[in-house]
Amino acid sequence: MTRTGPLLAVGVVAVLLGGCGVSDRHTPTSPPSPSSVTTRSDTTRRVADRGRQHSGQGYGKLPSWLPSAAPPRQRALRSSFSRPVLTIQGDGLSISLPGARLLATAAGPTVPEIGRTPVPPTSPVTFTVTFTQVTAPVSLRHSAWVLVDENHQIHHPRVTAIDGGPAPEQLRPGQTVSIKLHSVLPTGDGGLEWRPDGGRVIAGWDFNVEID
Repeated sequence: MTRTGPLLAVGVVAVLLGGCGVSDRHTPTSPPSPSSVTTRSDTTRRVADRGRQHSGQGYGKLPSWLPSAAPPRQRALRSSFSRPVLTIQGDGLSISLPGARLLATAAGPTVPEIGRTPVPPTSPVTFTVTFTQVTAPVSLRHSAWVLVDENHQIHHPRVTAIDGGPAPEQLRPGQTVSIKLHSVLPTGDGGLEWRPDGGRVIAGWDFNVEID
């Protein structure tokens, strides 16, 4: 009796395994040719080339019919005795006085105690008011400036020139003049008012005394 049966079975198994590709895992593969390898630099270069092609055709540009993205110019609010305006610190007001016009801007307050703990109930404050575009002589009465704190108490600040010396008593056409207002206020909100005739408010600026 020959043993062809087991040998035949082994041969069939080998053929089947070969067809499934098991032997391929042990067959060394040749390295890919340099031309078939895509590197990071190749990808970057192709992307850049496509970007240049599109940019040459106007790809990504805004349509010409869209409005300009430039922000609109802001005009100073107009203020007068008949229609006084209340604005915020840093904003300029175009103020119409009897026989004159000017642009006034208030900034502040500056305080020396920022970061102090515990927070003091009051603090020295300094405001800066700048006048420009004056069309006719305007009297600068020092008593015309009023500070109203958050408790609705009225304060009359000390008025000086920007360098601390005596403040001018009159504005002349074409001048740009800055003055400083000094006072001691409680922390919190308040308002700065200009009353050129000593009674009526012609312009005002909101402020906040912050120390923390």
